[in-house]
Formats: sequence, C-alpha cells, structure tokens
Amino acid sequence: MSLAERWFGFLQQYCTLRVPACRQAGVHTLQIFYSLTYPNHFSILKCMKQEMWASPETDNLFSAILSLKNLDESRRFFRDLLTEPELAEFANRWKVAQLLSQKTPYSQIEKETRMSSTTIARISKWLTNGMGGYTLALNKLNHHHHQSTSFEEDS
Repeated sequence: MSLAERWFGFLQQYCTLRVPACRQAGVHTLQIFYSLTYPNHFSILKCMKQEMWASPETDNLFSAILSLKNLDESRRFFRDLLTEPELAEFANRWKVAQLLSQKTPYSQIEKETRMSSTTIARISKWLTNGMGGYTLALNKLNHHHHQSTSFEEDS
C-alpha cells in the first residue's frame, strides 16, 4: 500500500468518525486529496459527497413513508418495520426533541422520558446543529396544531 493510499485511509476514517460539520469539511478535504492523487476515479468522488446513510435504499424507505396517507397507515407500516422497543425509542427521542424545543430542563426530561442525559444532549445537538429535520417537523406540527385549533374556534 502506497503512502498516498495509507494517508487517504487515515483521512477517511478520521473524518467519518467526527461530528457532521467536521465530516462535511473532511469529505471536502478527501475530495481534493483524492482528485489530486487519483484523478480518474470519479465514481468514488461521487460516493464521498454523500453522507454515509444516504443511499437509494434509504431514499426508497423515505418515499414509502411519504406515500402513507394517515395515522392508521403510519402505525401499521412502522409496527411492521420496527420492533416495539424500537418504536418506543423513536417516540421517546421525538418527545425529547419536543421538550427541548419548549426549553424544558434536562433533569425534567430525564424523569419524564427515562432517557439518559447523554442521549438528551445528543438530541439537543442535532436539534440545534443538525440537518434541520427536528425543527422542520416541530414547526410543521405546531403550524398544523395551530390551524386545527383556529378552525375549531371558528366553528
């Protein structure tokens, strides 16, 4: 293995184990390094641009989720897809995100959800510095709830 290949391997491992912002910067560094070292390997550069979890399989899963029409369909799909403990874990994480967005103290969140302070901190990090998914869903849910409440008041 050449020195360049060893260096590339080290950079790849180092960058993919870091937080998302560093990982993105690391991927950029890897792209430059790899394009200078191996200019004919465009397919590898394309793969490196994506997050590790982004794939045709995950996109297919997200499309399946988007095709669901209501709460009953969602319940049935997710119950088939996930185990009961996995569903409970996801629901708890979502509850933590909601409580954090309401500025609930960590100690109260720990008591209410039985999640560890480490998990709560991780969710908080993704809520403030993630890809914006938690905030997007919270805003949509709050907007939908506000519209439902307004409609009920108008009736």
